[in-house]
Amino acid sequence: MAENLCRTYAKALKGEFGVIPRVTDREYITNSHHVPVWQKVSIYKKLQLEAPFCKYPTGGCITYVELESSVMQNEKAIEDIIDYAMSLDIPYLAFNFPIDTCLKCGYQGEINYNCPKCGNTEIQRLRRVTGYLSEDYRNFNEGKIAEVLDRVKHSEYTDFTKQE
Repeated sequence: MAENLCRTYAKALKGEFGVIPRVTDREYITNSHHVPVWQKVSIYKKLQLEAPFCKYPTGGCITYVELESSVMQNEKAIEDIIDYAMSLDIPYLAFNFPIDTCLKCGYQGEINYNCPKCGNTEIQRLRRVTGYLSEDYRNFNEGKIAEVLDRVKHSEYTDFTKQE
């Protein structure tokens, strides 16, 4: 499974070739034809870079963008992203955004450490990991955990007033 292969393959490559910057210097290998999760790139640039490769995977493909939770309230931005992806013939688009829930008071939003409402540290962290929605990404292997923690939010590098 890809969840385990990303770590197993990274270890094997590192063992055979040593540490190669931006290739084997992490605890995981980037899945499929995706821009690496740590790459600081806008939504539109990421879609441009990945779109030409969507037709090649025979087992299906998903193109995703990482968003801050607040972007999901901007319907126009979401519509523009979908329209742009469709114009590039991207067949399967997903939006990744954190949905954290405080298990004490029920507050929902992106919670970094403690709940901003009650201070509780018992937080359920819903994330997409290799296509699966997971209530706690920390249940995956070390490679997948490292990958989730390395993710940048593409919305931070996007000017929603123009497509690049």
